[in-house]
Amino acid sequence: MAEDSALDRLCDYVGLETSYWDVAGVHHEVPRRSKKKLLAAMGYGANTEQAAADTLKALRAERNRRMLAPVAVLREGGAFRVRLGLTASELEGGLAWQIKLEDGGARSGRAAAEQLTERDGNGAVMLCLPADLPHGYHELSIETAGRSAWTRLIVAPRRAFLPEAMRGTGVWGLALQLYSLR
Repeated sequence: MAEDSALDRLCDYVGLETSYWDVAGVHHEVPRRSKKKLLAAMGYGANTEQAAADTLKALRAERNRRMLAPVAVLREGGAFRVRLGLTASELEGGLAWQIKLEDGGARSGRAAAEQLTERDGNGAVMLCLPADLPHGYHELSIETAGRSAWTRLIVAPRRAFLPEAMRGTGVWGLALQLYSLR
């Protein structure tokens, strides 16, 4: 981020890059006008710095109210942790979790409140999941004494599959950069 503006913080929060490197190695900052238009197309108000700050505040508040995000992506080689938006009183009795694996199998476990001490900086706890989950699209369910929720759990490989015959060779593909569209 070139500057620490509410607009750039909102872009970062929703996953929009604020700069890029072109094919010649030249660094470009995305114009504010483009950021505002992209955010508006995504349904976020960001016409002014105050509107961007208000939108970011509302998005963070909504995230903190949710027990689980709509989808959680875990990458092979990283920590298999999922953010839980639970209050201290909701954690008192611990929680039960279950993962329905894509292949029909299942994993389950319990976590006591004392095991859920790791925080994400916004007060939410992080649930550690087994590190040996297979790649695929699974379903994670969480249950506490007063609430339950589920999310799609995507376990992705460290890198995309590449057939043996293509390894070590130059591989080409198509890419369309949004900044090149007019």
